[in-house]
Amino acid sequence: MMLSSRPNFFLLLDLDPEEPWSDSTYQKACQDKIRQWDRESAGIAKKALLAQANRALLPQIHQVMECAELRKQEAEEARKILYRRDQEAHARFERQLALLNLKDEADPKEVDLFIQEFKHIMPEPSIQMRITVKVRPADKGDDNGSKPLDASLASNIADRLELIQQKTLYDFLGCSRTCVTSELLARASELYAQEVRLHPTPTTIARVELAGFAITLFKSDEMRARYDETLRRGALQQLLDDLAASMKRSPTRELHPRQVRYYLERAAAAGWSKDEAFTRLKERSRLQQWLLTLPAKDTEWRVENIAMGLRDPFDSLLPSVDTDNVRQIQYRLHHSAIRLYWQWPEGCQVIFLSYRTQPGPLQHYAPDVITYDVTRAEYERRGYYTLSIGNGDQSYHLLISAIVEQDGVRRLSSGVQLHIHCSPTRLTYKIFPPHLLRRQRLLALQMDPPGLLPSLLFVSRSQRPAAQRTDGVLMQRIDKGQTDSRGELLIPLPALPSSPKMFGKLFLEDERLASTILIYHPVPGQMRLN
Repeated sequence: MMLSSRPNFFLLLDLDPEEPWSDSTYQKACQDKIRQWDRESAGIAKKALLAQANRALLPQIHQVMECAELRKQEAEEARKILYRRDQEAHARFERQLALLNLKDEADPKEVDLFIQEFKHIMPEPSIQMRITVKVRPADKGDDNGSKPLDASLASNIADRLELIQQKTLYDFLGCSRTCVTSELLARASELYAQEVRLHPTPTTIARVELAGFAITLFKSDEMRARYDETLRRGALQQLLDDLAASMKRSPTRELHPRQVRYYLERAAAAGWSKDEAFTRLKERSRLQQWLLTLPAKDTEWRVENIAMGLRDPFDSLLPSVDTDNVRQIQYRLHHSAIRLYWQWPEGCQVIFLSYRTQPGPLQHYAPDVITYDVTRAEYERRGYYTLSIGNGDQSYHLLISAIVEQDGVRRLSSGVQLHIHCSPTRLTYKIFPPHLLRRQRLLALQMDPPGLLPSLLFVSRSQRPAAQRTDGVLMQRIDKGQTDSRGELLIPLPALPSSPKMFGKLFLEDERLASTILIYHPVPGQMRLN
């Protein structure tokens, strides 16, 4: 029978192939599925077609599931499918983890979403231990030490100012922003007393309400600071909206250096630092998929691109010069990362580190390389620099260049190239049951390449293999041991508890090693202990 040409009936009926067979459970599952397929068949979407196809399988389902021999084959196939799904889920987790760790830094929300998505693969603390990317501090929403006004209050003020053709409450009161808060409160109270006596018109009512808002906001320096922060953010938002309107007409979606300079200058006038304003511009650029080109300084011809958060050059990055390179470069493979150590040249505060996985000439910020700016302060905080890498057998080609400042111009050294080959250790195992000549159960380990085994946990579970090490009972802890020259080691296993259908599965005690030591599990049928 071709099992691959149709869905597995255990999985189609949501039956666990490891559970003891029950006719009543099977009949109930069939009836539930028939009702579900009848409902879905009434539709017109893809789900309806699938439901109709499943409904047509009912005679075959009864034939297979009501025959003990065919049902046994179906259950074995279901176990294999579940095992493959488990392996695929772990492989997807490893790929996504590698991509996350390759980033310079990650948003806390992104990390939380990653953990929530994969917490069925392994416990949350274990996932957190394997995340090596730097996590940005949570956005406090308060760049200037003050919170803005509530959106509804700010909107009410803006609507009434627009009606009387004024921009701010300062303009409405006829006062400058340098006035002390007490003067603003006195002026607002005076204006309120005048306006409230006038004949009510839409304009008069708006002026009375604005005077009331001003009294509320200028009663304390704290409330005034919140209003000022609202104006500050509104000014930056207006600048970003102006850029967005301009970009709608641009076929290339590229912000040019003079446009960026204009934005930064206007943002500074509104009370934003260059770093704050540029961070907001980068966020908007990522969302809108703009190509962002930084303005160059007068002392250096340097043009950078930021497109969707990635940087590529339009021309040569910096003038090259014969200067001191970094020295005494060393590296260590550590989990899913390479730790790099070097000695900094005198006067050097920044280095460029570029890498790719293919051989060939290396140039910083070339389209086919990944480049990082590493500051001396960042390096000295830990005493090394961590380069996140993926899993698997992979080569990394690195170029490390020092940047020095000479006569007011930053120059780039020729750089030092480094080739690092990363190959994970592969660990396979097999469980040998006892027999007449050997009453003890054995665990046969094979490690490629041979060497020192990490600490391992052999976990037992009834009915099916443990999905993670916390799912079952610790049967034996295997301390670090040396394999023989062929990478083999035999471990005696203790006696089993009396529970039927026991399975054993091997796990790393230190889950941070999972990217450098890959455990290949046997199929579930070969993990049976009794």
